[in-house]
Amino acid sequence: MELSVVMSAFREPPDQLSAAVESILAQSFSEFEFILLLDDPQNQKALELLESYAAADRRVRLGRNPRNLGLAGSLNRGLELAVGEYVARMDADDIALPERLERQMEFLHANPEVDILGVNRVYIDSNGRETGRGLPIPTGDLEIKRALRSTNIMLHPGIVMKRERVLKIGGYADLPAAQDDELWLRAAAMGLKFANLDQHLMLYRQGGDSISSKSAMLQAAILVYDREFYVKRRVEGLGYLDGLERFLEKAKAYDPDDQRRYKQARDSWERARGLLRRGEPGAVSWLLRAYLSHPLLRRQINLQLGWSTKRALDRLFYRR
Repeated sequence: MELSVVMSAFREPPDQLSAAVESILAQSFSEFEFILLLDDPQNQKALELLESYAAADRRVRLGRNPRNLGLAGSLNRGLELAVGEYVARMDADDIALPERLERQMEFLHANPEVDILGVNRVYIDSNGRETGRGLPIPTGDLEIKRALRSTNIMLHPGIVMKRERVLKIGGYADLPAAQDDELWLRAAAMGLKFANLDQHLMLYRQGGDSISSKSAMLQAAILVYDREFYVKRRVEGLGYLDGLERFLEKAKAYDPDDQRRYKQARDSWERARGLLRRGEPGAVSWLLRAYLSHPLLRRQINLQLGWSTKRALDRLFYRR
């Protein structure tokens, strides 16, 4: 078996879970095993739904985690269970367009040196309505590694990766959020080769319950921590987790009030990005509102915009 698809389900709405599963089963590339892991063993409705797919399609391998392992633990279990040379990721609330796997496997056959391959996305809301399309993304290894210094450019649910190469570097770290981001930085530092297909092959869900205020802020804090401290810690020979909890506490990542404020600022940022993607007016005012609303989001935006723009924005728009 050349390809395994790994999806971890938790408490996604049944209609979104069904849409995700069916989008994989309907792929034009059909030779794969589909590992479905239920990470909430008490979720009887989800279990029954997934059992129905396993009974109807021989490619489905259903696993029920003995307890909630968290996303990293569940995905590591999936990597261990998989038999394919390549593992494709899929999230339980997104949708893969029919030719996604075919195009990725064609590329990997033509470029066997690539270890991790991503795609571009179309944004959808909780009801499945399109809200925008992903901007052009870097496609080559060096371009991607440069971009990773500032932001996570790899769409996790759209990844196909070499199973053994990822297992060799330790798989997913047990983090509360942004597990993929840390994995890409570690993979880049250890010499794995990246590529992207700049094709919109995933419908990527945003809004609704796709990410909570708590998860949003934890993810943001870890993204910032990765970039501000990861290289320094590698040079000094310190473990990745050294100082992470202290950083999260200092960033108030566990404070419910601050989590809500961050989520509001993040919503303004996403609105600005949506306006930019659609070419509609008002993006600048929403961008400035987001930039001034929360210090953690400001650090994220600074990283993404680059150092020179960061200093200009700080001088123009923010005075401590």
